[in-house]
Amino acid sequence: MTSLRRRSQQRAHNKVSSLEIHTCDDNRKEVAFRRKSLAFGLKNVQLRKETIETVETIETIETTRPIIFSSPSAKTRDIVRSLDQNQKAVALATAQSFIDCIKGSENIFLELDEFFEAYSIHEQARPFLIEAARILEKPLKMARLGLFFRLSVSLSLTYLDMLTDIVMTLRFYATNFLAFKVQVSLLSTSLGIQGLLMYIETRGMGLKKCSTSVLLALIGLSPCVHSFQYLSGNNKEKGATKTPKQLLGQSRVVELVFESLPGSIFQLYVLFSSQNSEFDLVSVFSIASSICATAFVITDTSIGFERGLMNDQIRGRASDRIFGLLPDRNLHDVLFQCGMGLFIAGYISTSIIAITTAALVVESHIVPIYALCELTLSNIVLRASGKGKWVLSNGGFGLLDVLRPEFICMNFVPILIFRNPFMLGGSLFAMWIVTRLSVNAFAMFYLFNFFVDKNLQSAKFFEDANTIFGVALACAMAGIATILANCRNSHRHTLYRFTYTSEEYVGRYFESDNDPLEYTFDNLSEAKMHWICQPHPFYHRNRIPKIEEWVLSLDTENDLFYELNGVMPYGADNVSGQPWGVVFDLIRKKFEHFGDMRALGKVSTHLETLLVELEELQRLKKLELANNTTSTDES
Repeated sequence: MTSLRRRSQQRAHNKVSSLEIHTCDDNRKEVAFRRKSLAFGLKNVQLRKETIETVETIETIETTRPIIFSSPSAKTRDIVRSLDQNQKAVALATAQSFIDCIKGSENIFLELDEFFEAYSIHEQARPFLIEAARILEKPLKMARLGLFFRLSVSLSLTYLDMLTDIVMTLRFYATNFLAFKVQVSLLSTSLGIQGLLMYIETRGMGLKKCSTSVLLALIGLSPCVHSFQYLSGNNKEKGATKTPKQLLGQSRVVELVFESLPGSIFQLYVLFSSQNSEFDLVSVFSIASSICATAFVITDTSIGFERGLMNDQIRGRASDRIFGLLPDRNLHDVLFQCGMGLFIAGYISTSIIAITTAALVVESHIVPIYALCELTLSNIVLRASGKGKWVLSNGGFGLLDVLRPEFICMNFVPILIFRNPFMLGGSLFAMWIVTRLSVNAFAMFYLFNFFVDKNLQSAKFFEDANTIFGVALACAMAGIATILANCRNSHRHTLYRFTYTSEEYVGRYFESDNDPLEYTFDNLSEAKMHWICQPHPFYHRNRIPKIEEWVLSLDTENDLFYELNGVMPYGADNVSGQPWGVVFDLIRKKFEHFGDMRALGKVSTHLETLLVELEELQRLKKLELANNTTSTDES
């Protein structure tokens, strides 16, 4: 009991400290799925009398009487605003411990009894928490099992892919030394980049931590380490800039871009160009494992983005007009994920087979020239659609404004988030998929019918390659049909059409104050701040006066600053938790891009004055809080 209370106090203390310095650093690792000492390992325990009595009295509670709040008219937002930083930290620590209590329990009643005693929960609130725990117990534990399953499958496929690549490298060493050097280059590049990224991440965390992390990355164990930390619920370590979930995603992307996809293409090239009369089953298995690993990772990542954006919505999982595609029913959710995996696997396979075949039967310079033409055409289409800049850059001209991420991803791994109107939009998203599959099919038809006398003719499996492509194309089509059949009805149209242009979508809250609030936005100010700071200034070029007017209207009474804690509130999603000064600098940079010196001067002066006023109010609030704490201690 004492240890639980001490952990609670330590958690609250850490949260207060993190708020004051505007970081999430914590001196200890938090384990989300820990088990309390009383419940761990106990079997056939007896429920405590107090808990049993509480359960038995649930039916007698008057449901019309407010249980927790003293006033039935009190609103959540007003309650939150009335709390100081210490109270919020304690509330957050208590809520997190309640969730941890449910996740790690073997006997929920015994755990709740300990929780009630440790946190001095009021008697009237206990029935509500008991029923809440009963309802939450299954989904919370199932969520943990689901995460464990996804991470396990992902790791299994990742290391199977790595193992088959090592086997192919050894085979190439004995049969094709040039192929051996290429395969070693791919593997070493992937591992080397992961090691470099881990060095950048951990270089300020001490020599031992840095060297260990880099070594684990170089031997290919980073995905395993990050998966275990993610499953354990660990937050950022002290000095780190990314969470375990972000580090896991980073390692996945590096492996996908620098090893899995190029490795699949190269191995398929070697297989197709060989003079063997039959397929090499080891090569086929290696290629298949790479495609399966890539398809699973992309499917999990794509659906994970969608699920995260749905869970962040404060008005319901499907309240946003874009993000709400995933169905609620378990069966439909499983079928949706299977359809997504089938589609990704087929889509990747058609692109790989088409590129490999083209590289074998046409002149060596034709493929890069075609790729350059396709990139140019895609840029023309994006600019004609009002998407002239990569939306997530802060301003100016960058490499990603030419070598567009949309082009790179959509040609191989179409991710659901790209249907967002400020990226591609549903129409372009669907058109790109149809075009890519059609171009791949036409390329295969043309190559097989007009280049039959080229260097593939001597391979017996040449005639079967067209069949393999047909199977991959059928998988992609079947996956699309499964996705459309099992997604949420209200958001199905976001996959192939949407009425907003990119500029209209990111600027809708500046055009009308009556546009419905979505996502994490608690008020109009949070929505406007998010959409000023997130997209490239290119998308606000036609509403500079309106943005200037709103920025100049900001004052210390604005909803963005009601907590006076030095950072932007949770609802301002893109800049949530960012210090005021950092956000104000970002706004100034947006106006610098606009090139309006008059507006830039007025905005800069206003924001500098506002920052001084806010910092003074924050100082006075901290002083008042310190005086109140001192008075309380003395009394």
